Amino acid sequence: AVILSVAAFLTATVIGVGCSKAKEGQLPSYKDGDTWTYETSYEGSYYTVTYEATGEESVDGKDCWIIKQTISPALMGISSTTGKYNKTSLFPLQVQGSGSIMGMPFSASVTYSYQPSEASYYPLEVGNEVTVTETMTTTSEAAGQTQTETETTTHTYKVEAVEEITVEAGTFNCFKITDGSTTIWYSDEVKQDVKRIEAVSYTHL
Repeated sequence: AVILSVAAFLTATVIGVGCSKAKEGQLPSYKDGDTWTYETSYEGSYYTVTYEATGEESVDGKDCWIIKQTISPALMGISSTTGKYNKTSLFPLQVQGSGSIMGMPFSASVTYSYQPSEASYYPLEVGNEVTVTETMTTTSEAAGQTQTETETTTHTYKVEAVEEITVEAGTFNCFKITDGSTTIWYSDEVKQDVKRIEAVSYTHL
């Protein structure tokens, strides 16, 4: 098996929104058809990434939103994913995706668990801080081979400020949330990040 690992900074800004507004600082709720479109830059290339709320489902007894992601052109071989996000935190519990690299199809499934299990940085208020340990298990399949990797990381999310951010979709008042090398600007009006900068890595067969 050939293992490909990539690490770089990813920047995403919202360029289109189709949803109603959430209450200030409160955990948002979604309805089928809510959409968010982002322009994403990664290693000097640009991608259009669209998220759409498509339903609800329970994962291990936890109620989740189902969010479908489409990527054009494919990023690191992946053109679409489906994620299930805990309604009480918006942390992902399961994400599945597939694609191909150099003509070789592959699929990947990621499951997440957290300690404490109900950790959340909502409701958002400047100065709020929460530390959560995330365990991520990735199972990749390609060329008839399966590889499973488990990684545990500790995140400390801090609501640092309220800032006005201008992107292609407009100007929004946002909560600035940091976690190590990741910074996001979340808008109640959008019910998602308006802008995100993060260091990302990706490994598959």
